[in-house]
Amino acid sequence: MKEPAPNLITRAAARLRQAASPPTAPTETLEDRAAEASDVPDVAAAHRAAAAKKAVLEPPRRSEIVTIDRGALARAGVIMPNAQRTRTSEEFRIVKRQVVAEALREPDVDAGGRNGRLIMVTSSRPREGKTFTAVNLAFSLASERDFKVLLIDADVHRQSLVELFGVKAEKGWVNLLADSSVEFSDVLLRTNVPNLSLLPSGKGMPGVPELLSSKRMGVLVNEMVQRYPDRFIIFDAPPCLASSEPSILAGYVGQIVFVVESHRTRREEVESALHLISACGNIFLLLNKTENFLTDDFGAYADYYVPEK
Repeated sequence: MKEPAPNLITRAAARLRQAASPPTAPTETLEDRAAEASDVPDVAAAHRAAAAKKAVLEPPRRSEIVTIDRGALARAGVIMPNAQRTRTSEEFRIVKRQVVAEALREPDVDAGGRNGRLIMVTSSRPREGKTFTAVNLAFSLASERDFKVLLIDADVHRQSLVELFGVKAEKGWVNLLADSSVEFSDVLLRTNVPNLSLLPSGKGMPGVPELLSSKRMGVLVNEMVQRYPDRFIIFDAPPCLASSEPSILAGYVGQIVFVVESHRTRREEVESALHLISACGNIFLLLNKTENFLTDDFGAYADYYVPEK
């Protein structure tokens, strides 16, 4: 006996179900995925390998270490760390305390505040003692246990610091500003005095004021402040009435120590110079080369510190 033929409705429903079903995709195996991945280059891995190779071939740059002539500095009147207490050393301790107190105040960035660890030392005219002041302030700060000092020769016209410290330097601050391939480690000099580094000015070139007012200057200053939170940065700048650089640097620093030579600098010169650097709101006047009778009482401590026999 023959089996009855399927119902027409049943067959039609089966065809509709078959038409609605999507075609079955071929099964992808893990081997297939691995084969496809091997054909695509791993760009990130290639960059990491290249960077690692470069790091091996090019070790990190380190600053040069120089030996400064302590005897020559002492003969020039510089107060060396751990030296015997003298009238001059105590006077610079007083100056240092005021500088540190101002630097420890948190700057109000929203109100245009500047970092107090950025200090410029300048004067109205040449030979008033600004470099003498900058160096002694740097050594006094470097004698502190919690601070380090970077002394920058910002006077490319005279380059007094290199001569005073008795070191040689082909490149310096100007080269760092002019050439983006020059790094801090290429121009920074670490000295044999603990906590004290020196940044020479470098050889002078045209357009130094424009370099100081460039965007790179602002970037480098900000980098120094952010990278070294325990470091005071002192710019030994040219005299205000002899160069335009101090008026530009005044826009970056948080403090200015303005040196006035007693009985020599005229009042109108001081007023004109202060007007040029008014971009900085914290300016301290330091009277230099005063006669002893003005501070005889203060000088009386010298005998007090002599050890008894």
